[in-house]
Amino acid sequence: MNIFNLLVPNAHATIMDDIRQAQPDSYIIQPGTTLASLFTGGGINLITLAFVIIGLLFMWNIIMAGWDYMMSSGDPKKVSSASTRFLNGFMGIAIAFFAFLIVNIITSMIGLGSLI
Repeated sequence: MNIFNLLVPNAHATIMDDIRQAQPDSYIIQPGTTLASLFTGGGINLITLAFVIIGLLFMWNIIMAGWDYMMSSGDPKKVSSASTRFLNGFMGIAIAFFAFLIVNIITSMIGLGSLI
C-alpha cells in the first residue's frame, strides 16, 4: 500500500492504475536502468535531447546574426561582427555534427550499438 492509496478512494485508485498501465513504458525510467541504456534509447534519449538543444541554439544564433547584419546600417564594424557570428554559428553546428559521428563510431566499435 502506498500513500496514494491512503489519500484517494479505491474507486479512483483503480482508475489511476488503469491510466498508469496505458502509458508507454519508454518514457518512464525503470528500476535497474543503466547509463548505457539511457544513451541507447532504453529510456530518455539524452543524445537526441542534446542535439535538439544544439539545433535551437544554432537557429537562435543565426537569427540574431541576421538581425545584427540588418541593423548594421553599413557600419563596417557591425557588419564584421555579424559575419563573425554567422561563421561561428556554422562552425559550432559542424563541430556538434562531427562529435555526434565520432561518438556513434566509437560506441558501435565497443559494442554499445547506435545512439540514434
